[in-house]
Amino acid sequence: MFEPTLSEMPYLADQPLDLTIIQTFTNLICDGPLRITITKPFEVTQSPVMVVTFNTHSGPMNAILKLYDRRFGPYFRTREGKYASHSVQDEAAWQDYVHRGMANPFFHGMDEDIATSMTLAPEDYHEDSWEGRAQYEGALQLQALQYFNTETETYKRLSELQGLYIPTMLAHVRISQLVPDLPGTEVYFRIPGILIQLIDGWNLSQLADPPNAPSQEKLERIVQMAADTADFINYYGVTMADCHPQNVLVERATDHPFFFDFAQCWFKEEDQDDQSYQEYVSQTRNSAEIGMAMVKQVKEKLGIELNIWYSNLEQNGQ
Repeated sequence: MFEPTLSEMPYLADQPLDLTIIQTFTNLICDGPLRITITKPFEVTQSPVMVVTFNTHSGPMNAILKLYDRRFGPYFRTREGKYASHSVQDEAAWQDYVHRGMANPFFHGMDEDIATSMTLAPEDYHEDSWEGRAQYEGALQLQALQYFNTETETYKRLSELQGLYIPTMLAHVRISQLVPDLPGTEVYFRIPGILIQLIDGWNLSQLADPPNAPSQEKLERIVQMAADTADFINYYGVTMADCHPQNVLVERATDHPFFFDFAQCWFKEEDQDDQSYQEYVSQTRNSAEIGMAMVKQVKEKLGIELNIWYSNLEQNGQ
């Protein structure tokens, strides 16, 4: 039986990594090359996420680096509910597919498919053949690029909330894979990413664990702030498709909740009136997704009843 050669994970602790800064949002980082060192990679993430350190003219700086790399991520590369590890053979199939000029028509066709179906996923393009493996990689690549575009657009729309309710965007970055004999195909192998503010704290869901649980009053206040923050984000025209307590960090020094991971969001359309948008927000129930999940966890683990108010649901009589 043929055994594929699995690709080696390049994002390991203490490893250097060369980035290109595409756009900077702080005077501490300049456009152009930047060498960073990975200090702590996170294992259970959709995309590779890691704590990194790098030098600035003001001294060393720590930040979070998120890379939209189709090759890695246990919750990104999935088929039939299981992690589909990337292999050398998968990459060779995708390179051959691109070399034959098939990638651009495939991207256009996938865009048309997505426009007519909300349920399509990269695994729908996979078949146990050379072409099927290549198309799976192509579908993942296009999705990774779309996730990057969505996340950066979200930070742009939520610029007034940066540093207060979401991390501050520091820079857009890129790792370009050099593929021999394939000029003009960088987009098919591009690995974009973001550098954002490092929030020192813990996951909101961890506050329901007995060793970490604060007092009932404090816990209720933190969860209420998190639910209210979801409302603030909705107010700025962003609704979150992937909204749960694991996507909220509670800052250690202030107990203040910060939302992160905005790769899967929907935006208020320019010609959409406020009433229809508010109805849509009420259907997505972002604040309730946070609050009700925490109420359930706290009840199950601590035996405590939290009283959380949800403005969108109350205003609509739900």
